[in-house]
Amino acid sequence: MAMLWPYYSRTPMNALLAHSVRWGIGDEQTRQLLSAYDDGKVFAGQAWDGIFNELREGVTSAPSSERTGISHGNSTLIWICTGIAFRLIDHLGICFDSQRYMGSVTLFDEDTEIRHRLFWSCYFWDKLTSLYLGRSPSLQQSPASPPQRILDDSAEDELWTPYGLTYANGGQYPPTPSHSTSSFIQICRLTVIFNEILIHMYDPTNHNSDTEMHSCLVKEEASLNSWWAELPSFLKMDISDLARYAPPSHIVIQNLLYYCFRILFYRPMLSRRSSPEFGHLEPNPNHLRERVSSATAIIAIFDLYHRTFGESHCMISVAYCVLHQVIIKRPVGWSSAHALARASRINPVIRSALKLVMEAINDLGVERTMPFEPQPVTGTPPSTSTRYPLQSQAFTSWND
Repeated sequence: MAMLWPYYSRTPMNALLAHSVRWGIGDEQTRQLLSAYDDGKVFAGQAWDGIFNELREGVTSAPSSERTGISHGNSTLIWICTGIAFRLIDHLGICFDSQRYMGSVTLFDEDTEIRHRLFWSCYFWDKLTSLYLGRSPSLQQSPASPPQRILDDSAEDELWTPYGLTYANGGQYPPTPSHSTSSFIQICRLTVIFNEILIHMYDPTNHNSDTEMHSCLVKEEASLNSWWAELPSFLKMDISDLARYAPPSHIVIQNLLYYCFRILFYRPMLSRRSSPEFGHLEPNPNHLRERVSSATAIIAIFDLYHRTFGESHCMISVAYCVLHQVIIKRPVGWSSAHALARASRINPVIRSALKLVMEAINDLGVERTMPFEPQPVTGTPPSTSTRYPLQSQAFTSWND
């Protein structure tokens, strides 16, 4: 990569290695290799040095700072890093459609394709970070933004195989097309819908009026339903007819996020009371059914994911969706509860969320139904425990 690829940079490579340490350190052979690099901490240090050297010199390449704080679960660090990354892509003009707004630099088709993918990757990550931390999203789509279009779809039919898994009785994960291009396009479309939900229902800086929320409900409910109806069958997980093995993890995450977004979408309609401003915002029984059915779907999908890939492959987005089904459906099953507890040890961000859930239960005087306590991760900095508005709204709705 360093010798042949014009986009190579040591900074994002070190950030990627630092981010990967928490997944690889569970393997004995990998852990021995990492011992020469201070158990992988060297990579994070070099990534930070690279970021600030580039900023100090005023010359930077693709944003890499969003990767450096995630593995430690430090919410303050995550928010600062993502802010740097998003401003860098704006500085580099990546927030604009380079095919319509050409600058003085000649861009080849490969350059344009990379810029489009990078913008929408950051747009997606911005929404998830805002969701995890209870902050307002930073990146917004505009008529000048890059289109949701991938010109190079050569990866669509590449076979996808999970790494480092062995199955009993000699079983193997079946050859499965990745469908990575179509999945990426669909998750971008879904994220645009969720951005509207965040802004008009969960804005932590402004009070969303009942009128605004009702308008969002009408518009985005139709958008969510259309998205699901138009989703290709090979990307859609039918919980009434799930396969023996879970599809590629990015397809699982896409389906889990859809149901998680539906839970968050209907939550304000059940937790807010009617007001003189907009009197017909009484709780709708259908909204509760939608939330419970979404939570049921999350349980079914996660159980399949867990059976296929195990606990050690449970990513933050997966654990976050499971967390919301724990809030909606109780008592939670032992398998999901213990998997979530294990995930909290792998993902410090989830550990902070679980702490908020426990605090909310204690505040409400509700008997604990989750047979676990989140355990701290040894050797990582503590994450910030500040309760942000979106988190407190999303995690304290036990009485609905």
